[in-house]
Amino acid sequence: MRRTRALTVLIALILSLAAPPAAARESGPPPARPPAAPAEVLTQVIGDPVAVPRSNVHVFYEASVTCPAGQTPTGGGPKVSPYDNPLEMISSYPRGNGWVVTVDGGSDVDATLWATVICSTEPHTQVSNGPVTIAPQSEGGLSATCPAGQYATGGGGLVDLGVVHVYESFAGGNEANDRWTYYINNPAGRPLELRPFVICSTSPHHHYWGDGTKLPFSHGTAHDLKYCPSGTVTGGGALAIGTAVYESSFWGNGWLAQAVNYSGDHPEVRANVVCKD
Repeated sequence: MRRTRALTVLIALILSLAAPPAAARESGPPPARPPAAPAEVLTQVIGDPVAVPRSNVHVFYEASVTCPAGQTPTGGGPKVSPYDNPLEMISSYPRGNGWVVTVDGGSDVDATLWATVICSTEPHTQVSNGPVTIAPQSEGGLSATCPAGQYATGGGGLVDLGVVHVYESFAGGNEANDRWTYYINNPAGRPLELRPFVICSTSPHHHYWGDGTKLPFSHGTAHDLKYCPSGTVTGGGALAIGTAVYESSFWGNGWLAQAVNYSGDHPEVRANVVCKD
Protein backbone atom coordinates (compact mmCIF):
# COMPACT_ATOMS: atom_id res chain seq x y z
CA MET A 1 0.00 0.00 0.00
CA ARG A 2 2.75 2.47 0.87
CA ARG A 3 4.72 1.43 -2.22
CA THR A 4 1.69 2.14 -4.49
CA ARG A 5 1.11 5.53 -2.93
CA ALA A 6 4.78 6.46 -3.25
CA LEU A 7 4.73 5.44 -6.92
CA THR A 8 1.66 7.62 -7.52
CA VAL A 9 3.30 10.63 -5.87
CA LEU A 10 6.48 10.09 -7.93
CA ILE A 11 4.55 9.95 -11.23
CA ALA A 12 2.63 13.15 -10.33
CA LEU A 13 5.90 14.92 -9.53
CA ILE A 14 7.46 13.88 -12.85
CA LEU A 15 4.40 15.11 -14.81
CA SER A 16 4.37 18.43 -12.98
CA LEU A 17 8.03 19.02 -13.82
CA ALA A 18 7.56 18.10 -17.49
CA ALA A 19 4.53 20.34 -18.08
CA PRO A 20 5.14 24.09 -18.76
CA PRO A 21 3.63 26.62 -16.39
CA ALA A 22 0.05 27.68 -17.16
CA ALA A 23 1.16 31.17 -18.20
CA ALA A 24 3.67 29.71 -20.64
CA ARG A 25 1.07 27.32 -22.11
CA GLU A 26 -1.43 30.15 -22.68
CA SER A 27 1.01 32.67 -24.17
CA GLY A 28 1.80 32.58 -27.87
CA PRO A 29 3.30 34.98 -30.36
CA PRO A 30 2.49 38.62 -29.50
CA PRO A 31 -0.59 40.01 -31.27
CA ALA A 32 0.10 41.81 -34.51
CA ARG A 33 -0.01 45.60 -34.32
CA PRO A 34 -2.76 47.24 -36.36
CA PRO A 35 -1.42 48.83 -39.55
CA ALA A 36 -0.72 52.56 -39.30
CA ALA A 37 -3.28 54.80 -40.95
CA PRO A 38 -2.03 56.07 -44.32
CA ALA A 39 -0.82 59.66 -44.35
CA GLU A 40 -3.07 62.25 -45.96
CA VAL A 41 -2.30 62.98 -49.61
CA LEU A 42 -3.11 66.48 -50.93
CA THR A 43 -3.45 67.00 -54.68
CA GLN A 44 -3.62 70.34 -56.50
CA VAL A 45 -5.89 70.26 -59.54
CA ILE A 46 -6.56 72.88 -62.24
CA GLY A 47 -9.73 72.50 -64.30
CA ASP A 48 -10.22 72.95 -68.03
CA PRO A 49 -9.73 76.49 -69.37
CA VAL A 50 -12.78 78.64 -70.09
CA ALA A 51 -12.37 81.29 -72.79
CA VAL A 52 -13.61 84.74 -71.82
CA PRO A 53 -13.67 87.00 -74.90
CA ARG A 54 -13.37 90.75 -74.50
CA SER A 55 -16.65 92.54 -73.85
CA ASN A 56 -17.81 96.03 -72.87
CA VAL A 57 -20.89 94.62 -71.12
CA HIS A 58 -21.27 92.37 -68.09
CA VAL A 59 -21.19 88.73 -69.20
CA PHE A 60 -20.95 85.96 -66.61
CA TYR A 61 -18.80 82.84 -66.94
CA GLU A 62 -18.50 79.68 -64.86
CA ALA A 63 -15.57 77.28 -64.52
CA SER A 64 -15.44 74.06 -62.51
CA VAL A 65 -13.01 71.35 -61.51
CA THR A 66 -13.42 67.90 -59.94
CA CYS A 67 -11.20 66.03 -57.49
CA PRO A 68 -9.75 62.62 -58.38
CA ALA A 69 -11.93 59.65 -57.45
CA GLY A 70 -11.96 59.01 -53.73
CA GLN A 71 -10.74 62.50 -52.79
CA THR A 72 -12.59 65.50 -51.37
CA PRO A 73 -11.95 69.26 -51.73
CA THR A 74 -10.21 71.21 -48.99
CA GLY A 75 -10.09 74.61 -50.71
CA GLY A 76 -10.09 76.27 -54.11
CA GLY A 77 -10.60 79.40 -56.16
CA PRO A 78 -10.24 81.14 -59.54
CA LYS A 79 -7.09 81.55 -61.63
CA VAL A 80 -7.00 83.97 -64.60
CA SER A 81 -4.81 84.90 -67.55
CA PRO A 82 -3.46 87.44 -68.34
CA TYR A 83 -2.60 87.68 -64.66
CA ASP A 84 -3.38 91.41 -64.54
CA ASN A 85 -6.77 91.07 -66.25
CA PRO A 86 -9.51 91.60 -63.65
CA LEU A 87 -12.21 89.04 -64.43
CA GLU A 88 -14.06 90.05 -61.31
CA MET A 89 -14.85 87.15 -58.98
CA ILE A 90 -18.49 86.67 -57.99
CA SER A 91 -18.61 83.20 -56.42
CA SER A 92 -16.01 80.64 -55.38
CA TYR A 93 -17.31 77.62 -53.49
CA PRO A 94 -17.23 73.82 -53.11
CA ARG A 95 -19.84 71.85 -55.04
CA GLY A 96 -19.99 68.12 -54.45
CA ASN A 97 -16.58 66.61 -55.16
CA GLY A 98 -15.11 69.74 -56.71
CA TRP A 99 -14.99 73.52 -56.93
CA VAL A 100 -16.93 76.13 -58.92
CA VAL A 101 -16.08 79.75 -59.71
CA THR A 102 -18.12 82.43 -61.49
CA VAL A 103 -16.76 85.73 -62.76
CA ASP A 104 -17.90 88.92 -64.46
CA GLY A 105 -16.26 88.81 -67.89
CA GLY A 106 -16.54 92.50 -68.72
CA SER A 107 -12.95 93.03 -69.86
CA ASP A 108 -11.15 94.87 -72.66
CA VAL A 109 -8.85 91.92 -73.53
CA ASP A 110 -9.40 88.26 -74.32
CA ALA A 111 -8.86 86.21 -71.19
CA THR A 112 -8.90 82.68 -69.80
CA LEU A 113 -10.44 81.42 -66.57
CA TRP A 114 -9.69 78.25 -64.62
CA ALA A 115 -11.19 76.78 -61.46
CA THR A 116 -8.62 75.30 -59.09
CA VAL A 117 -9.02 72.95 -56.14
CA ILE A 118 -6.90 71.19 -53.53
CA CYS A 119 -8.09 67.63 -52.85
CA SER A 120 -7.51 65.26 -49.91
CA THR A 121 -7.60 61.53 -49.39
CA GLU A 122 -9.10 62.16 -45.93
CA PRO A 123 -12.80 62.96 -45.33
CA HIS A 124 -13.78 66.58 -44.78
CA THR A 125 -17.00 68.29 -43.73
CA GLN A 126 -18.65 71.02 -45.84
CA VAL A 127 -20.72 73.57 -43.91
CA SER A 128 -22.77 76.45 -45.35
CA ASN A 129 -24.77 79.22 -43.74
CA GLY A 130 -27.50 81.65 -44.71
CA PRO A 131 -28.39 82.89 -47.17
CA VAL A 132 -28.19 86.54 -46.21
CA THR A 133 -29.65 89.24 -48.48
CA ILE A 134 -27.39 92.13 -49.45
CA ALA A 135 -29.51 95.16 -50.39
CA PRO A 136 -28.78 97.22 -53.53
CA GLN A 137 -26.05 99.83 -53.20
CA SER A 138 -24.84 98.35 -49.91
CA GLU A 139 -22.35 95.85 -48.56
CA GLY A 140 -22.48 92.91 -46.18
CA GLY A 141 -21.40 89.37 -45.55
CA LEU A 142 -21.73 86.27 -43.43
CA SER A 143 -19.58 83.53 -41.88
CA ALA A 144 -19.96 79.75 -41.84
CA THR A 145 -18.56 77.93 -38.79
CA CYS A 146 -17.11 74.42 -38.42
CA PRO A 147 -18.55 71.88 -35.96
CA ALA A 148 -16.98 71.99 -32.50
CA GLY A 149 -13.45 70.62 -32.46
CA GLN A 150 -12.89 70.99 -36.21
CA TYR A 151 -10.68 73.39 -38.17
CA ALA A 152 -11.22 75.34 -41.39
CA THR A 153 -9.15 74.08 -44.34
CA GLY A 154 -10.64 76.42 -46.94
CA GLY A 155 -13.88 78.04 -47.99
CA GLY A 156 -15.69 80.55 -50.14
CA GLY A 157 -19.08 81.92 -51.02
CA LEU A 158 -21.97 81.59 -53.46
CA VAL A 159 -23.62 84.82 -54.66
CA ASP A 160 -26.46 85.47 -57.11
CA LEU A 161 -25.18 86.39 -60.56
CA GLY A 162 -24.80 90.13 -60.72
CA VAL A 163 -22.29 92.94 -60.63
CA VAL A 164 -20.43 92.17 -57.40
CA HIS A 165 -17.26 93.37 -55.70
CA VAL A 166 -15.87 90.69 -53.38
CA TYR A 167 -14.08 92.44 -50.53
CA GLU A 168 -13.33 89.45 -48.29
CA SER A 169 -13.06 85.68 -48.53
CA PHE A 170 -10.89 84.37 -45.72
CA ALA A 171 -10.40 81.97 -42.81
CA GLY A 172 -11.04 83.40 -39.36
CA GLY A 173 -11.73 82.51 -35.76
CA ASN A 174 -8.27 83.61 -34.58
CA GLU A 175 -6.45 80.64 -33.06
CA ALA A 176 -9.55 78.47 -33.32
CA ASN A 177 -9.41 78.76 -37.14
CA ASP A 178 -12.96 77.44 -37.34
CA ARG A 179 -14.85 79.69 -39.77
CA TRP A 180 -14.94 81.30 -43.20
CA THR A 181 -16.18 84.80 -44.01
CA TYR A 182 -17.44 86.05 -47.38
CA TYR A 183 -18.16 89.77 -47.67
CA ILE A 184 -19.26 91.71 -50.76
CA ASN A 185 -20.28 95.11 -52.07
CA ASN A 186 -23.48 95.07 -54.12
CA PRO A 187 -23.51 97.98 -56.60
CA ALA A 188 -26.38 96.39 -58.52
CA GLY A 189 -29.92 97.70 -58.61
CA ARG A 190 -31.42 94.59 -57.01
CA PRO A 191 -30.84 92.58 -53.81
CA LEU A 192 -28.42 89.66 -53.99
CA GLU A 193 -28.29 86.54 -51.83
CA LEU A 194 -24.99 85.37 -50.38
CA ARG A 195 -24.19 81.99 -48.81
CA PRO A 196 -20.74 81.35 -47.23
CA PHE A 197 -19.08 77.90 -47.18
CA VAL A 198 -16.38 76.46 -44.96
CA ILE A 199 -14.61 73.10 -45.31
CA CYS A 200 -13.58 71.48 -42.04
CA SER A 201 -11.19 68.81 -40.77
CA THR A 202 -10.52 67.20 -37.39
CA SER A 203 -6.77 67.69 -38.00
CA PRO A 204 -5.26 70.98 -36.78
CA HIS A 205 -4.91 73.76 -39.37
CA HIS A 206 -3.84 77.39 -39.02
CA HIS A 207 -4.28 80.44 -41.24
CA TYR A 208 -1.71 83.15 -41.94
CA TRP A 209 -1.88 86.62 -43.52
CA GLY A 210 0.41 88.04 -46.16
CA ASP A 211 2.12 91.40 -45.72
CA GLY A 212 -0.29 93.10 -48.15
CA THR A 213 0.35 95.15 -51.31
CA LYS A 214 -0.94 98.62 -52.13
CA LEU A 215 -3.09 98.93 -55.26
CA PRO A 216 -2.29 101.63 -57.84
CA PHE A 217 -4.97 104.18 -58.74
CA SER A 218 -7.40 103.95 -61.67
CA HIS A 219 -8.13 100.24 -62.04
CA GLY A 220 -4.58 99.29 -61.15
CA THR A 221 -3.98 95.69 -60.15
CA ALA A 222 -1.70 94.13 -57.55
CA HIS A 223 -1.13 90.79 -55.87
CA ASP A 224 -0.04 89.36 -52.53
CA LEU A 225 1.44 85.92 -51.99
CA LYS A 226 1.77 84.09 -48.68
CA TYR A 227 3.50 80.73 -48.31
CA CYS A 228 2.79 78.29 -45.52
CA PRO A 229 5.49 78.92 -42.89
CA SER A 230 5.19 75.26 -41.90
CA GLY A 231 2.97 72.43 -43.01
CA THR A 232 1.11 72.18 -46.32
CA VAL A 233 -1.35 74.53 -48.01
CA THR A 234 -4.97 73.30 -48.04
CA GLY A 235 -6.82 76.47 -49.02
CA GLY A 236 -6.85 80.21 -48.85
CA GLY A 237 -8.54 83.47 -49.67
CA ALA A 238 -8.07 87.21 -49.91
CA LEU A 239 -8.99 90.57 -48.44
CA ALA A 240 -9.25 93.83 -50.40
CA ILE A 241 -11.42 96.32 -48.49
CA GLY A 242 -13.07 98.91 -50.72
CA THR A 243 -12.21 97.23 -54.00
CA ALA A 244 -12.49 93.82 -55.71
CA VAL A 245 -10.71 90.45 -55.54
CA TYR A 246 -10.44 88.69 -58.89
CA GLU A 247 -7.96 85.85 -58.32
CA SER A 248 -7.57 83.58 -55.29
CA SER A 249 -5.70 80.34 -55.89
CA PHE A 250 -2.88 78.09 -54.70
CA TRP A 251 0.67 78.93 -55.76
CA GLY A 252 3.06 76.11 -54.88
CA ASN A 253 2.90 75.77 -51.10
CA GLY A 254 1.21 79.14 -50.76
CA TRP A 255 -1.80 81.23 -51.77
CA LEU A 256 -1.98 84.03 -54.35
CA ALA A 257 -4.54 86.85 -54.08
CA GLN A 258 -5.04 89.52 -56.74
CA ALA A 259 -7.33 92.57 -56.78
CA VAL A 260 -8.24 95.57 -58.93
CA ASN A 261 -8.61 99.10 -57.55
CA TYR A 262 -12.09 100.56 -58.02
CA SER A 263 -11.67 103.02 -55.16
CA GLY A 264 -10.28 106.54 -55.02
CA ASP A 265 -7.67 105.49 -52.48
CA HIS A 266 -4.76 103.06 -52.19
CA PRO A 267 -6.32 99.99 -50.55
CA GLU A 268 -4.33 96.83 -49.91
CA VAL A 269 -4.82 93.31 -51.15
CA ARG A 270 -3.79 90.65 -48.63
CA ALA A 271 -3.46 86.89 -49.14
CA ASN A 272 -4.87 84.52 -46.53
CA VAL A 273 -3.38 81.01 -46.58
CA VAL A 274 -4.54 77.96 -44.61
CA CYS A 275 -1.95 75.29 -43.75
CA LYS A 276 -2.19 71.83 -42.26
CA ASP A 277 0.21 71.58 -39.31
